[in-house]
Amino acid sequence: LFAGLWDQANTADGLVASYTILTSEPGPDVAQWHNRQLISLEPEDVETWLDPAQDSARLVTPPTEGGLLQASETAIRGKGTEAVA
Repeated sequence: LFAGLWDQANTADGLVASYTILTSEPGPDVAQWHNRQLISLEPEDVETWLDPAQDSARLVTPPTEGGLLQASETAIRGKGTEAVA
């Protein structure tokens, strides 16, 4: 599950809905491949994330420990193989 934000607004052009997925500095598992990482939520944290009365700041901090993700080699059409998280 990934952390995101959603909102909508009435504008002169009509109703506009927007959504963004949140990223952070990469943790040890991703840093060797990219400078950003999607913020993952644990299933038990979803209710906290969705409740505006809760302090969810701890849920969007960059990961500090490794071992949360696994990388494997995969074929990408026309590009050979590379490791992907």
